[in-house]
Parts: sequence; C-alpha cells; structure tokens
Amino acid sequence: MEQELIITRQHALRLCDAVIEGSLAPEDLEPIAFCIIASDHFQFEDDTPYNERVLDTVHDWDSPEINYALTNTTVAKFKKRLLTGEDNFTLDDITKQKKKARLTKSLQTTPSPTDDDEQDT
Repeated sequence: MEQELIITRQHALRLCDAVIEGSLAPEDLEPIAFCIIASDHFQFEDDTPYNERVLDTVHDWDSPEINYALTNTTVAKFKKRLLTGEDNFTLDDITKQKKKARLTKSLQTTPSPTDDDEQDT
C-alpha cells in the first residue's frame, strides 16, 4: 500500500452496519481495529467534528477486554455514538473481565474486620 487511507466516520459506520446486518461478526471488529491502529498506512481525519468519536470507537473495538464487549447490542450503541455523540452504554455492556476487576478492587477497598472486632464476638 503506497499511500495512506484516511479512516472516516463513514468507514466506522459501514463496519457497524456490516455487524448489524450479520455479514460481519461483532468480535471481528477487534482485529480490524488493531490493524487500523497499528498500521502506518491508516490515518484518521483531523479536521472533522467526528474525529474524536471515530478514534474512541476504534480504540474501544481494539480492546474489548477493558472496554465494552463486542456484541450486536453494543455495536448498535457504537453506531449511535458515531452518529450523534450520545453515549448509551451501561454497566451491562462492560466486559466480564472489567466487571471482575471492578469487583476485585471494591473488595480490596472494603475494610476487613480488625483483630479487636473479632475478639468482641
């Protein structure tokens, strides 16, 4: 590939549509996003109001283990975010691994009984 391809919002929307229509599996977005991010042959538009949405979306697709799970439901939400800027993601959309990490962190910050508390019983 001799010249760079500029990744636009339209490209990301077409990928969303392919998933929604069933011609692309949601989990296929992860390697696609990785290739876009890792390659020197792909660039993002700098001067559009949608640039940040496209960047956020592609980076979310690249790392579903720390972002949102890649499902038909979340891809529809990614599409809405690309179109409107509205973020409709919920805690249910977060990957199980990320939920587990949050639970582990909350358990680590929960005070445990002290020796004095145990002696009182």
